[in-house]
Amino acid sequence: MEHLRPENETTLNSDHMLHGLIHGDKFRCAVVVLTETVREAQSRHITDPLATIALGQALVAASLAGSNLKAAQDYVSLSFQGNGPLKTIVAEFMAPGLLRGFAAVPSLAQNLKMEAQVPRSVGEGLGIGTLTVRKSNPQDATPYAAISVMVTGEIAEDMASYYLESEQIPTALLLGVDLDSEGYVRGAGGILIQKLGSEDDVEELLIDLEGELKDIESISKLVSSGQNALQIFSKIGAFAPTQVLEIKPLRFLCLCSRERMAANLSTLSSHELKELYESVGKLEVTCVYCKNSHNFSLNEILKT
Repeated sequence: MEHLRPENETTLNSDHMLHGLIHGDKFRCAVVVLTETVREAQSRHITDPLATIALGQALVAASLAGSNLKAAQDYVSLSFQGNGPLKTIVAEFMAPGLLRGFAAVPSLAQNLKMEAQVPRSVGEGLGIGTLTVRKSNPQDATPYAAISVMVTGEIAEDMASYYLESEQIPTALLLGVDLDSEGYVRGAGGILIQKLGSEDDVEELLIDLEGELKDIESISKLVSSGQNALQIFSKIGAFAPTQVLEIKPLRFLCLCSRERMAANLSTLSSHELKELYESVGKLEVTCVYCKNSHNFSLNEILKT
């Protein structure tokens, strides 16, 4: 396996993504370590353990989905909308390495009926529904959007199904979020392997790679133990030739702003604004992605 270049060493001390190749140009691979980002999301949204795992897996999936985006502000959004008690999980990635997301139901305990059974997995929590994938860049006149059926509610399985059905790309995917005994994030990460070549042996090689991935210890456990993306990628290199293309940092960052929130409020009519102000005594907007709030005076918005 190609050695890590010295200029990339500092990125391995925080959240990061490795992009590489397996078997020459037959497969591309991305390995993500995302512990700090998922911790940030958990802190901002005050998610319970199951919502934390679901949101964390979705954020990892979004970063893997954006691993081959090159231009700044290239963007991918994943929206999982199911019929289970978690309802909706949204995660977004913007190149070169910014992430944000939210859980529609951050605390199941506050929303489940007394007699309802607590879901034991993300699949049970999300249930069956739809996965919406959006991709765009600043030059796109018409952003890409695709909707696929959530087969199981398990994020990795439904993402693999999306890739195969909507993009015709056979994909192997591992996602993991490890929590400590108190429900706080101890490690989060993922691996994506996608077919690039069209040779007859590629399908068989992917099946072999999927089998080898199943033998790798839980990805979240590897991250929790302190292993970085290069060390995890080396485990794949133990059974297939690999090449590192790049390693780049990742972090939680929302691009909302007071100005954007004011612009959203200004789309309401003056009558609607006055009615809203009189009913709650203030004009306050909270970003669903990062939970930052801004207060506005009625005159401030009417003058916008």
